[in-house]
Amino acid sequence: MLIVDGGSITYGDDLTNRKDAWPYLIDNNTINLALKGKSPERIELDVMSYYYTNNKFNECIIAWPSTVRNCVYKADTREYIDFNSHTLFSDTYQDSYYVKNFYKKYFCQAEYLRRHWLRCLRLISWFNQQNIKWMMLNQDTIEQQIYKENRQLFPWFHNTNDDQIEKIFEDLKTLEKEITNHRNYVRFSDYCIFAGKTAHPNKQEHYDIACTVKEFWNDIH
Repeated sequence: MLIVDGGSITYGDDLTNRKDAWPYLIDNNTINLALKGKSPERIELDVMSYYYTNNKFNECIIAWPSTVRNCVYKADTREYIDFNSHTLFSDTYQDSYYVKNFYKKYFCQAEYLRRHWLRCLRLISWFNQQNIKWMMLNQDTIEQQIYKENRQLFPWFHNTNDDQIEKIFEDLKTLEKEITNHRNYVRFSDYCIFAGKTAHPNKQEHYDIACTVKEFWNDIH
């Protein structure tokens, strides 16, 4: 059984028929856990939870969304709410004050990149322990470039000296290398090229993505 998880591209956002999304074109029996605006943290939770509470799948593909996304658990409705600095991915949870306060006071992109790489390593270890065939696709193109090319986009480093900043970036690059050296980790630009008008692939582009992903999958496994 193949489990796929990710954000809006993997979900099939803007398609007339979501069954035309690339995960279903790889395998008709694919279980697609992706959701619009889904956060990396929630993906990890859902993948592991599905394994233990539904079916112990033996194949998994994760298309990581932006590391800027976060999630909270809303106790009164018993649901996870995904959000980023611009919007809430929910029709029922509209606490914009919480979101603005979170990103203003508590969010640090460098720290969330670090957490993401550690999340990847944690999942890779778990996949291997459970003998699950896996592949990770990186949808997070913007954030990966920020700490390499434009450090001015890190305003939270105001009270950090240059030596400390260099150490932070060095640690990030070391963690990144641990992930990207795996053949099972595929860069966004290697598998997903599309010109969708709404930043999402159209039907033909989903087919192209599926063909490329399947080719990588067969080569790896």
